[in-house]
Amino acid sequence: MTFLKIIFWLVMAVVIVLLWKDSPRVDLPIGGQYDVNARLMTFILVGFALGFAPLFLWHRAKGWRMGRRVKSLETEVAELRGRLFPPLKPNGPPALNPGDIAPEFDTIAPPKPTEQVP
Repeated sequence: MTFLKIIFWLVMAVVIVLLWKDSPRVDLPIGGQYDVNARLMTFILVGFALGFAPLFLWHRAKGWRMGRRVKSLETEVAELRGRLFPPLKPNGPPALNPGDIAPEFDTIAPPKPTEQVP
């Protein structure tokens, strides 16, 4: 997936460079006495950035806030689980292994052939 992202952004960069070279220069009047003379693509990219940046920052802040909320809820659940279900104390007999109950079944042996009656 990272490879595809890199390819996408490289293609986008090439397209922007190609469009930038062919874009005409434009005068943008600011106030009454100032003019900004720049390529048209500059104005397009600045406008895109001004619209994209606030939404991107809002999206990142929302993800960060949700991550903090999930972590706090996980911590709360772990604390409640510890209070409701305390760890068992080893007062009883030790746990049995399968070999302690039936040691003859510890190893797997091939079945014995049965005698056939003629």
